[in-house]
Amino acid sequence: MSQRLCTIGIHGLTSIGQQFAAHHASSKTRVCISDEDPSFPDLVIGEYRNQTELDERDQHDVPLAERASRSMIGASGWKELVQRVEHPRKIFVFGTYGDDEKFREVWDSLSSLLQRGDIVVRWGAEDGSDEMGEWLE
Repeated sequence: MSQRLCTIGIHGLTSIGQQFAAHHASSKTRVCISDEDPSFPDLVIGEYRNQTELDERDQHDVPLAERASRSMIGASGWKELVQRVEHPRKIFVFGTYGDDEKFREVWDSLSSLLQRGDIVVRWGAEDGSDEMGEWLE
C-alpha cells in the first residue's frame, strides 16, 4: 500500500461522524472514513479539502502530503478501511444508535477483519451523550 496508514477509522458519516473526522484531520491526525453509501466519503473529503485548503494557501514550506487538507482519506468498504488504519486499530462507528440490529450487521461485517488489540467504539446518541464500545480479546 503506497499511502501512509491512518491513526483512526470512522464509519457512518452522520453530521457528528463528519465533525469527528474533520476535527481529527484538522490537527493532522490521519483519518480514514467510510459510509454505507460508498460514494459519500469522496463528497465529504472534497468539502473538507475545499474548506481547509483556503487556510493553507500560505503554507508553501509544508509538503502537500503533510497538510491538514490531506489528512482525511476515503475507503470504499470495511476491508479497505481496516487495511488503511494502523494496528492496533481504533474504529468509530456512527449512525447505529438505537438500532442494535444495524450495529450487529456492522459488527458481523467488521469483526472478522480485526486483530487482537483492535478497538471498535459504537458512538451513542447523536449528541454524543451515550457510547458503547466492543473490544476484541
